[in-house]
Amino acid sequence: MASNLPSLSKPSSDTSSWVQVHAKSLKEIVTVDMLPVRTTTRLSDESFLKSGLQDVLKFDCSGKASLVQLRRADVLKMTQQAAQEVPSPRPPKDEHGKIVSSPRLNAGMGLPHSDAQPVHMRDLRKLDYAFVESNEPSIVVRKQAILINSDPIRSVIMRECCLIFVPDPHHSLVTLLTQRFDELLNDEDIDMPFEFRALEAILATVCKFLADDFVKMSPIINASLERLASAQMSSGELETLRTLKNAMNEFESQVNGLRRVLMEVLDNEVDLHLMYLTQLYQNPLMLNELWTFDAEEAESLLEVYLQDIHSTKTKVALIVHRIQNTESVVMLKMDAVRNYLLTADMIFTLIMVCMTFGMFVTAAFGMNLTSGLEATPGAFLTVLLATLIFSVVAIVAGIVFFRSRGVII
Repeated sequence: MASNLPSLSKPSSDTSSWVQVHAKSLKEIVTVDMLPVRTTTRLSDESFLKSGLQDVLKFDCSGKASLVQLRRADVLKMTQQAAQEVPSPRPPKDEHGKIVSSPRLNAGMGLPHSDAQPVHMRDLRKLDYAFVESNEPSIVVRKQAILINSDPIRSVIMRECCLIFVPDPHHSLVTLLTQRFDELLNDEDIDMPFEFRALEAILATVCKFLADDFVKMSPIINASLERLASAQMSSGELETLRTLKNAMNEFESQVNGLRRVLMEVLDNEVDLHLMYLTQLYQNPLMLNELWTFDAEEAESLLEVYLQDIHSTKTKVALIVHRIQNTESVVMLKMDAVRNYLLTADMIFTLIMVCMTFGMFVTAAFGMNLTSGLEATPGAFLTVLLATLIFSVVAIVAGIVFFRSRGVII
């Protein structure tokens, strides 16, 4: 079943997939509401549990978008049908039935036969919100299909259409993807096959999501770090620092994951050549020797967004480094407070030790025994003053000694 996309244009309550900020708490403290918000799964949807249908945004070669409901089995059938339309050629043989190898193959520059696998159910299961266990990005190239998993986008690109699994039909992602596909597929100045235009639209959307999330998180983190560096320490400040660090670590992990995936694809020559879905469909014999054509177009496309991701990664690294510096400042403040408490404890202990001498004298003269000093004029005052002077001198001498040793700062 399908529906027109314009009928779904309702106000989206999702302002950001990562940051939700309360205006009143912005200047006070970073709360749990500011943590990244992952897209909800369909496990709690009764209609999905009964029918297995998922909302899929489908783009055709003209850039027209439609929202359909498909099962994984339907998507698998579509990808396998697209792969079956491209026969797997066999290596060329002579009249005696022996495989003929070209000079390029003998030089180690080509492949005798491509073992490109079609899409399997386990590949689609990784794109399903109901079964996904991690948000680790991945780009898998199969025969006549490119599978992209980069939160919040999970898609299957074929030579004539692109399927994108959407967690919510009213998500802001739907509008953004529609705009990107419309711009790239209707641009007559761009001479690229459909699969590369769809790939560029998806990568551009993911990069924009990451950049927008960073722009929204950056002022919050900077303001919070400034306040943390100048405020008095408390348990609330430490909780704020922990929240900031966890949020940025998760965001950095996603950025690094996408960058690592792009680099892995760029280093895999077979995957780069298998991305040419239209060209391999028009000339299946190229599967015998993938090196007969250049993959420069695919490399250039991936390198552009690799640089974009690297720019975002650099900005995130600076923020993470600043968080670490602020954490060091906080730790220094806590160490200073702890040292102050230890100094105060040592001073009071020194005072108690010195006063113990006075307590001994008091206990000795307090006994009910005759000492002969009871009738001596001024004996009481002399003993009292001597005890006090000795205690005070001992305390001062102890403080001066420990300060000279650097124990008391």
